[in-house]
Amino acid sequence: MAPPREKSVARGRAKAAARKRTTGRRGPKRATGRKTTARKTTRRSVTRRSGLKLMPRPIPPAFPQSADGSAKQRVMFELLRARTQLMAALQGLSAGSGEQPLAPGKWTVREVVLHLVARDRARLREMEAALLGRRGSWIGQDQAANAAMNERDLGALRHHDWDQALRLLQRTRRELIEAIEAIPDQPAGVWLDTHPLGEMLLKLPTHDRHHAEALKHWRATGDATTTAPAKRTRRRKETQ
Repeated sequence: MAPPREKSVARGRAKAAARKRTTGRRGPKRATGRKTTARKTTRRSVTRRSGLKLMPRPIPPAFPQSADGSAKQRVMFELLRARTQLMAALQGLSAGSGEQPLAPGKWTVREVVLHLVARDRARLREMEAALLGRRGSWIGQDQAANAAMNERDLGALRHHDWDQALRLLQRTRRELIEAIEAIPDQPAGVWLDTHPLGEMLLKLPTHDRHHAEALKHWRATGDATTTAPAKRTRRRKETQ
């Protein structure tokens, strides 16, 4: 028989071999939330030690195609964007809808369209003077003078029916865009709102959006084909 000491050594070797076999059968260690947190903490500590500052990503502009354009191109883009909103508000309206007022005592939809024609014509009429430094004749007028001017300009156009008014709206804006395109890009200052030309042109997008919102409100609060909404729509104090 083997001495007790040799038996003890043999048992110890058997246990060690069993532990090795058991360890070899274990699967890969699972990733734990604790380990992920440690990695994040490590990155923050490295950033602090290095003195680097993580900057948030800049928010891209809503219309990147206009960011690198000239001052003239930005004016034309704003004119196009606002007129697109206006035409969407008019989309699908019938001749019957055109004869309905936006509210009691207010213009009909057809008269609003003709008013927009008149404001484009005002730019065409005074564009050369504005380019030479003269402000639009309507800018700075009080409310009574604006109302009289609007009625006078509208009176010369009221004989146009609905279809004629829509065609005139598109034709007059096309003529305005062609006149703008004929003006050189430089000097860039003439296209800013601090110059009479830029001032009167940059009022048009705001004017278009104002009437587009009024038309959308009218369509949303009543039947645009047969009825007019009871809620009154306030008219802007200053004519654009």
